[in-house]
Amino acid sequence: MRKRKTTTLYDLAQHVGYAKSTVSYVMNGKGSEMGVAQKTIGKIKTAAKELGYVPNYWASSLARRPPGIVSVLLHGLSGDWGDHVVSSLSRVLKKKSYTPFLAVDWDDPELFEQEMSTILQRQDAGVFCHSFVGTVEQYARITDSGIPLVFLGDIPEGFERVPGAGSVAWDDGRAARRAVEHLAGIGRKKIAFVGVDHGLLSDRHRYAAYEQVVAEAGQPIKEEWKVFLKRESFSYTSIRENMIRLSALGEEAPDAIFAMNDAIGMNVLLALKELGIRVPDDIAVIGMGDLPLCQFAELSTVKEPLEQLGETAALMMLERIECPSKEAQHRKICSNELAIRQSTGG
Repeated sequence: MRKRKTTTLYDLAQHVGYAKSTVSYVMNGKGSEMGVAQKTIGKIKTAAKELGYVPNYWASSLARRPPGIVSVLLHGLSGDWGDHVVSSLSRVLKKKSYTPFLAVDWDDPELFEQEMSTILQRQDAGVFCHSFVGTVEQYARITDSGIPLVFLGDIPEGFERVPGAGSVAWDDGRAARRAVEHLAGIGRKKIAFVGVDHGLLSDRHRYAAYEQVVAEAGQPIKEEWKVFLKRESFSYTSIRENMIRLSALGEEAPDAIFAMNDAIGMNVLLALKELGIRVPDDIAVIGMGDLPLCQFAELSTVKEPLEQLGETAALMMLERIECPSKEAQHRKICSNELAIRQSTGG
């Protein structure tokens, strides 16, 4: 079946013999306001019904540039992180009649660029960003256009070069210290690190905390105990391969693992179980974040303040929207609460 040709505003104007602007006023409900005669309004509406004309409300909404949309651009939706943060920031934004518009780039640079372009076309009231693939230049396009930008959670390296961008993040350096101190505190003396390089400041903070705590405890840090995967190569297979390598070190095998986040930690637990390595008897494991699945995996971790992150970010965004000249701020939220579970003997 051939697709029926869509009737455009131009087609309708040609059919009724009136100017396109007059027809537009009528179809947008502004005919009387603009002084169009009732007889003309009736004629145009009748013709529109006969021709099957349907106004393009999406296009017209772009033209009106509604002030109520605040974009939330995430890198993905796994792990419930986005669900908790977006839910908390939504509760704050809706009190001021702003609506979050959720978008996901799935770590695809082309999709990220499409989302950036759409945000600029819509002229959103603001943008929250939690992505791993954006560039300083892309972020600067947002702030240069006058749209407030707030980095949410993990902050890209080099973000300080984006003019006018704010940030709200977990003080994960302190939280990572708490996690590694817990491992040292239960008598573990050969602590390994397993992480992924996302190109974020949090990657550096968590690794630096690991090194500092182990050094302060007077314990060795062997190069073979450090696993720092590239984001593109992170998978269960890569984690399993590294667990095989670490376990093959014999007497030099680690007796504890600090996983940079819970997703890594749960993959580590699964790999160790498959390899027949006892947790926590042979090796203790701790993560960071306290994602919902951690309690089922019995993974010890440090709780990330997701609701507080969302609420603080929303309040910061509202401040920037209501006072565009206000200087961008950078806030860290401290939360070092341990959730001790079976993976460290809890």
